[in-house]
Amino acid sequence: MDGKEDGVAAMAATDQGFDPAAYLQYNSTPPRADFENNDSVLLWKMGCLHRAFTEGDVSGELLVDIGSGPTLVNRQELKRWLKNAEDSALDWTPFLKHTCKLEGRQPSAWTEKAARLRSVVSDVLYVDVHIPQPLDPGALPPAGADCLVSCFCLEASSPDLAAFNRALGHMKVLLRSGGHLLLI
Repeated sequence: MDGKEDGVAAMAATDQGFDPAAYLQYNSTPPRADFENNDSVLLWKMGCLHRAFTEGDVSGELLVDIGSGPTLVNRQELKRWLKNAEDSALDWTPFLKHTCKLEGRQPSAWTEKAARLRSVVSDVLYVDVHIPQPLDPGALPPAGADCLVSCFCLEASSPDLAAFNRALGHMKVLLRSGGHLLLI
């Protein structure tokens, strides 16, 4: 096998043993999501994004997050949260409280933040950056999104550098001319 086939085979083998619920818990609870530890990966990511949106020139009306995680479970959990469902497997309160803290607001403002997010998030969609049209046609306005954000997802879903570069090219069709791409 050449390097590309080795990478694809390794990704396929990893997918076979993948546990989406464990992935969600691993990436959304301590130690990775430790809101008491300033060295937490999650706090670092949230801080990077906060600075990009408050100190940079990123603006617009439509933001698309490419990569809530590589699983249907993650999309289902986001949809449950958006509907304010009681059966959500994850408590999003610490995430909201930390966002309020980054914004200079009291952590107690998290319920207001949650209501605002629920009112502006329009959908949770399946995205496949490894195909030329990553979203269903019509999922976005013809001009595209003002900003695309992806944190650790392209790297995790690409078996090699060539696949990563193709994925970036595919994402381009989702972004409006002059829009912003934020990668962590």
